[in-house]
Amino acid sequence: MSDLIFTKSKEPFETEQAAKMRQGVLKKEGTMTEVVEVEGGFALKSVAVRKKKKGTLGRRNVLTVDDKDPNFVYRWVKDDPKKPGRVKQLEDVDYEIVRVKHEVGDERVEGVSLPGSGTRIPFSGGTTGVLMRIKKEWYAENQNEKQEAMDAVERRMVEDREKDGLVPANRL
Repeated sequence: MSDLIFTKSKEPFETEQAAKMRQGVLKKEGTMTEVVEVEGGFALKSVAVRKKKKGTLGRRNVLTVDDKDPNFVYRWVKDDPKKPGRVKQLEDVDYEIVRVKHEVGDERVEGVSLPGSGTRIPFSGGTTGVLMRIKKEWYAENQNEKQEAMDAVERRMVEDREKDGLVPANRL
């Protein structure tokens, strides 16, 4: 009976209502209980509560980053010693390496970046992932430029096919 909760004087609650009142107080304190009938009255029994966690079993959330600044777009960049230069290439177009203030990754995975360190985590094949970011407005500008370039290529392709009579002119 040691896992049961009684009154301060270690006696059962006289009524079920009295037990429920104490149950409400304990619930506010974060302890879940149920009212059970015992000899001489009522008591509370602790109830195990399942804690719901984000994610699924079997998947490690290796690339998580907490407290991202909403004014930036983040990405992991593969830093491959066999093909160096990718990080520098992105720095040249306004990306910056993120210095973490918080832990990055899942503590179950070796190589988690700790607060204050460079944001690097091991990738496969001896490569390293580097967390980088760019201001949202610059990212949007870059995406628009890429889209304009793709649109121009597609227009030229359609124009070339039209010259050959392969695509109707109204399809442009």
